[in-house]
This record gives sequence, structure tokens and C-alpha cells, in this order.
Amino acid sequence: GKVSKKLVSGKEYYLSFPEIPAGYVLEEHYAVSVGENVISLSTAIVKESMPDNHSYSIGDVMYDFTVKTTEDTNFTLSKVLEEKDMVLINFWATWCGYCKLEMPDFERARLENPDVLFLMVNATDGVYETVESAKAYIEDNGYGFEVVFDTMDQAQSAYHITGFPTTYFIDEVGNLVTYARGAISYNTLIDVIGRIK
Repeated sequence: GKVSKKLVSGKEYYLSFPEIPAGYVLEEHYAVSVGENVISLSTAIVKESMPDNHSYSIGDVMYDFTVKTTEDTNFTLSKVLEEKDMVLINFWATWCGYCKLEMPDFERARLENPDVLFLMVNATDGVYETVESAKAYIEDNGYGFEVVFDTMDQAQSAYHITGFPTTYFIDEVGNLVTYARGAISYNTLIDVIGRIK
């Protein structure tokens, strides 16, 4: 959640949080406006890891994960939730025809919603899909998505992915708002994004 507090000169302030349930991590981000004496705090509770045979339901807090980006840097879900209004996570592969079918609509929606992170998680198994083939496909089509490569199967395991494409819509505090299995259209994307933001 988010909260802002007007500070009164000469007083001391303390921040405390309720006990965080086992298996969760509290991510906090502070922003201080010195001129206005205002402090803003944003927090998100994100699950650390997922037990075996777990599947998600609407309203669940999503499990955290870290994967490599196209720039070979780490991407961690909980860190992005500090900065974005919502995160859309799409699991895809270049051998998946329906994945490629929906990508132009995702790119159009991404350009129209800069406050939403479109995270495209590639099923990079090293056999049917490689980092090189996925990068080439994105570059050849001029897509500007944030693309990550799930080479260790961490994200797919955490999100219990059984088919492609699969898309999760996550709000700013890390809750699963809705999801879709199979290709979705531009109109559906815009409708869901508008309901969450």
C-alpha cells in the first residue's frame, strides 16, 4: 500500500509494521519531499518462494522471482512493484504461434501505458528456445518489451506455467488481479489494464 504523512517540525516519528507472515518479504520504498516536510512510504508484501504443486487464485499475493534481462542484469518482481502501477507478466516462446499472434497488440498497449510494466518471460530451455533465438525475434520485430530469459525455469515454476501464452495481471501491491491462458486481444488488454489502474 501507499501512505503520505505531513511532518510537524520538532516531533519524532517512528514507523512500525505488523508481523509479516512466514514466507513473505516486505519491500519498502521511501520518498521524502524536504520542501513540503512530507514523507511517502510504499510497501508491498511478496511471497519468497512457492511450495510444490501450488496454483494461483484471484487475489493471491504473487511469489517473488529473479531472472536475467536482455542486458544481462537481474530483474526482481518485488523491486519493480516499487515503481510501477501494475505489472503484466506474459510467458511466451518463439515456437508458440499464439504467442507471436498477440505480441503486436501487447506492444501497442505497452506504448499507450508507460506506467505499466509489460514483462515478457521467455521459456528459454536451451533446446527448443535459446537466448539468441528469442533476442533475434524481439529485435527483428522492433518490440520494446522488457524481456527476460527463464533459463533456470525459476519463473515458470513459481507461476505454475503449463501452457503458452499465459498472462498474469498483478497490481501495485503484488496481488493477482486476473490471468489469461491463451492469446488475448488488444481490447481485452486495455479493458483489464483500465480496471486495475
